Amino acid sequence: MGEFMRLKPPSFAGSHDPLEAEDRIRTTERKLEIVNCDGATKVALATHQLTGSALSWWEAFHAAKKGVVTWKEFEEAFRQHHVPKAVRDKKAEEFRNLTQGNMSMQEYIQKFTELSRYTPSEVNSDDKKCENFIRGLTPEIKTLTYTCDYNNFSMLLNRVIKLEEGKKEEKSHLKRKFMEIKNQRQDRQFRQRSFGGQASRGPYGGPPRNTMTTPTCFGPAQSNAQTQQTTARDNGRACYTCGDPSHFMNSCPLRGKPTASTFSNPVDGPKQPTTTRNRPVASSQSVRQPQQSANKARVNHIDARDARRGTGRGTW
Repeated sequence: MGEFMRLKPPSFAGSHDPLEAEDRIRTTERKLEIVNCDGATKVALATHQLTGSALSWWEAFHAAKKGVVTWKEFEEAFRQHHVPKAVRDKKAEEFRNLTQGNMSMQEYIQKFTELSRYTPSEVNSDDKKCENFIRGLTPEIKTLTYTCDYNNFSMLLNRVIKLEEGKKEEKSHLKRKFMEIKNQRQDRQFRQRSFGGQASRGPYGGPPRNTMTTPTCFGPAQSNAQTQQTTARDNGRACYTCGDPSHFMNSCPLRGKPTASTFSNPVDGPKQPTTTRNRPVASSQSVRQPQQSANKARVNHIDARDARRGTGRGTW
């Protein structure tokens, strides 16, 4: 008795959970094997740990038995009372339909071991254990076990635990790569919005404008004039000949032609060209007026014979 009590065997007062009753009888049986006692002594030590409703059951059973109760008789009677047959059948069916699902490998192993006690005839050899265990594994792990070498159930458990760790590392690596690619894409899109988004926005924060332009081919002279027109507009300057801000004087279409702006009258002399520094930029209508005046301007002249005769007059 003293040696058995030093092992601290669990007491049992009864429970509505059949698994708890099963655990108590199994734990007690393992400790009784350590003290190496016979059947009658095992029953005496095991029943010594019963209390409450469990002790009441034992007293009634022992009185009805009228004799020595063997360990096998006690074990069967204990399970029949505390773990009813309907519960055992339900647990056996649960074992046959057990699958890993979302459980980790350690959780699946624990559940398999817990339910296998209700189907002793289906796990009484390593081959049967391995077959039933592999049946419930996830498809990806189950496929990998077909190429694994294992000689017993314990070796199989070690294999599947390592396989699960390998799959976790693979998924973690793929997840990191995916996040790196996603972050790179987001960073690239952010830079595009930061450096190119403002130029393409419409007025007042409206939708983006279509900034695509149709390429135009220019000749050398036309290209030079186009460049000067753009430069003149960007610099806020205007042509000194006609006042048009779209070009400089050297590319003015009125260059070399007398205009009303440059030759207004013979008394005041040539009129100084007006720039955008001292007057508003000329509109497109005002720009066209000097051109129309130039088209209508006339220069009266006399030829050499009339000049020698002194009979003609010419005016500017």
